[in-house]
Amino acid sequence: NMPVIAHIGLVGAYAVPYWLGGDPERPVLWFVYIAIINAGILVLAFKKYWRSLYLSAFGLTWLMFSTWYGFSYKEALHFSQTLFFSALFFGIFYLAFLAHKLVQKNPFHLADIAIVALNSLIFFGLGYSILIEHDSGKDYCGLFALANAAVHAVVGAVIYRQKEPSGGLMYLAVGMALFFAILAVPIQWDGNVVTLVWAGGAALLFWLGRTRSLPFY
Repeated sequence: NMPVIAHIGLVGAYAVPYWLGGDPERPVLWFVYIAIINAGILVLAFKKYWRSLYLSAFGLTWLMFSTWYGFSYKEALHFSQTLFFSALFFGIFYLAFLAHKLVQKNPFHLADIAIVALNSLIFFGLGYSILIEHDSGKDYCGLFALANAAVHAVVGAVIYRQKEPSGGLMYLAVGMALFFAILAVPIQWDGNVVTLVWAGGAALLFWLGRTRSLPFY
C-alpha cells in the first residue's frame, strides 16, 4: 500500500531486460514483458490513485519503445508487431487514465489534457512514421488518423452516456477526435478539398462552441 515500493518494483522490472541482454532484432518477448507490467499498472489504476506511478510507467515505456524504434527498428522484420504493440501501450495508458477519472472519480485538471494529448500524439507519431516509410502503408496514413479520431469519439460517447458524465473529460475526448479528423484531411488529400473540409470543420467547431457555451471551441 505504499507508492514508493511500487516505484522500486517498477524501475527494477523495466531494468531486467537490459540486465539480461537480448536480441534487439527479436523484440516481441520484450514488448510482451512491458505490456504485462503496464497491465499491472492498469489494475492498480482501478484500485488506487497513484498518479506518480502512472506517469513513471508512461514515461519509461514510451522512452524505451521510442529508443528501440529509433535505433533497432527494421521494416522487413518489425512492421506489424511495432504497430500492434504501440497501439497496445497507447490503449493501456488511455484506459488507466480513464480509470483514474471515471472509476476513482478523481477531478479533471488541465494537466490531464497534456497527459491524454501526449499519449495520443506519441502513438500517432510512431504509427505515422511506421506507415509513411512502408510501400503500401503510406496509402493508409489518412485512414490511420481517422482511426485515432474514432477511438477518441467512442470514448467521448461512452462518457456522455454515463449517468453523471464528466464534462471536461468528455469535451477533451471530443476535442482529440476533432483534432485527428482535421489532421487526416491534409494527410489524405490536397488542394481545394483541404480548404473545403477545413472550412466545414471550422464551422462545426464554431457551432459547438456557441451552442454549448465552450469558448475554447
